[in-house]
Amino acid sequence: MGIVPINVFKIGGCIVGLIITIIWFAIQLEAQYAIDYWNDKIATVENEGGIKKEGFSFEHPHEGFRYRYFSTHYLILVLVVLFTILWLILLVFFLI
Repeated sequence: MGIVPINVFKIGGCIVGLIITIIWFAIQLEAQYAIDYWNDKIATVENEGGIKKEGFSFEHPHEGFRYRYFSTHYLILVLVVLFTILWLILLVFFLI
């Protein structure tokens, strides 16, 4: 039984990195679905309950509340895509 070439470990590491990144992406999507679900439920309760604008509200943001131009959800997904691209570049590099 011979020594395993280092490239096998590098390629295996890239594949493991890709798998972990895919799992990270799936977890992020599920977390965002849960957040959206509960935010919709809260907005529904606020609408039905007649919550006033003065208190904290998802339906009627209080003074000083600003919507952001981008969501952290999308920033995390960009990070996941960047990691995926990195793993694929490394994998192709090690296969050549």
